[in-house]
Amino acid sequence: MDVEMQPRAHLQRLAMRMSLIILLAAVTTPIATTPTAAAWVHRYKTEAAAQKHCPNDEIVWGSSRGTYYPKESHLYGKSRGGAYACAREAYAGGWRQDS
Repeated sequence: MDVEMQPRAHLQRLAMRMSLIILLAAVTTPIATTPTAAAWVHRYKTEAAAQKHCPNDEIVWGSSRGTYYPKESHLYGKSRGGAYACAREAYAGGWRQDS
């Protein structure tokens, strides 16, 4: 009877391994495909458009590297590839302030 049970045990182990692989894939996929926090920060071509989106917030200039500059900065509105953004969104998105 043990000889007959061996193939069945092998199939059960195989089924358990496949279940574990599927479970791990389901758990890790959302982590791998979740956009970074910086990706959800709204970016605007004009300062006025950014101010319209967040009228009670300071507008900052965000570079493409996740750095933002306040209005007082000499780089405000000048770095290549940057955009205007709301300061609170930039901070919450993990952008760091530079002077």
